[in-house]
Amino acid sequence: MSQLTSRETRLMTEVILAGAKQIRPSRGRRSKTILGGVSLVLAGAFAGGAVSTAVANTLSPGVVAPTPIKYELSEIRAFDRPLTSEDTLPPGLPSYAAEVLRPDTSRFVGEYDSVRYFVVQSTGAEPFCLLAYPTSSQDSWVISCSQGLPITGSKPGLFEATLAPTGDTPQGWIALDENVSVNPQP
Repeated sequence: MSQLTSRETRLMTEVILAGAKQIRPSRGRRSKTILGGVSLVLAGAFAGGAVSTAVANTLSPGVVAPTPIKYELSEIRAFDRPLTSEDTLPPGLPSYAAEVLRPDTSRFVGEYDSVRYFVVQSTGAEPFCLLAYPTSSQDSWVISCSQGLPITGSKPGLFEATLAPTGDTPQGWIALDENVSVNPQP
């Protein structure tokens, strides 16, 4: 089981506290049961998913939780080439993006319909990140990171893209490079 970094622990705590503020107090048994279930799920997230997996396997005998498909960074072909000036992350990203992304690993993979796409390594446990940056609307960017592939990032009506194993382009999508493809009709 992987350990959370202090930054990840702090962020997780903030998310839990923000969610707890939205829960209305109730004396009903059903609400307490739901609150207990939510607490168990959050505890599972804190423990790296081990608790929630154990509960899922207990509640559904014979059903095993899916294991994410993990790939090596070498699967992302853009990382095979040297960094160029075109690979520089776009200006205007919020300051916390620098805490999540390793700018020295950023690779521009293409542009489609005024959205620029980058693959980037993260500073955390999820090595793969897809950054979609609409040039027309700087506040509509998306960073999607994961330990496995595929990863999808989208803004409804604006863009939808996937970072997938080499050559795994969904039917009807447009390949920007060997790993990143976009849906022409988001």
